[in-house]
Amino acid sequence: MPQLSPPFDAHLLGVATFDLSGLPKEYFTLAHSQLGMTWVKPIFQVIGMRSLLSASLALENFRYSVMQGKDYGALIVRMPNDYLAVLLKGDINSFDPQLSAELLDWVKHLDMKQFRQNPLYQAV
Repeated sequence: MPQLSPPFDAHLLGVATFDLSGLPKEYFTLAHSQLGMTWVKPIFQVIGMRSLLSASLALENFRYSVMQGKDYGALIVRMPNDYLAVLLKGDINSFDPQLSAELLDWVKHLDMKQFRQNPLYQAV
């Protein structure tokens, strides 16, 4: 599996936002991909699981979560008013701490407007 490296947008397959209760708000994938919204459901489940666990455990400082599949992975980041998830080609589990910090910073600075107006992405 290819290693993830900057520029991260070269690895980007999709992006989604979820409200604080975990419900999907909007999501985009590359227009030429066949992904559809199948990748959104597991992220919805992870956010829901986080809510269930936080009812019985101290998870107030949840910052991000990683889900890794065979060919791609998802990074779910807690933002001030919602959750932002990105779907990336490659292995996002095996990078060094410096790269991890760069990736988190990149995700935190994504603006959903750029996907609404970009013909490379389609709303699903």
